[in-house]
Amino acid sequence: MKKLKLPDFAARQNRIFGDRVLPGNIVAEERESDSTAREAVTARRAATADDMDVSLLADSLTRTPWERMQANDDALRFADSLRAAMEKRSRKSRAGLAPG
Repeated sequence: MKKLKLPDFAARQNRIFGDRVLPGNIVAEERESDSTAREAVTARRAATADDMDVSLLADSLTRTPWERMQANDDALRFADSLRAAMEKRSRKSRAGLAPG
């Protein structure tokens, strides 16, 4: 069986967040105790009782932290592509309005 090589989480965290101080180690942090799990269940019950839609949260919690990070990266890349497209469109419209 081939040994799975894990990514360098510390380097990834540093690349993404730089020198910003983060609360705890959010990249590798998992539920640490039963009390944390009970608090999560209590929070979900409270949100459900308040008629909040928790389906996206429930879906996210079925994924591993790594899968959630990959989904976040995908969303960031998509946002960057939208921003670049809007900048390109803005440059074209300004070029069309410039005196020639």
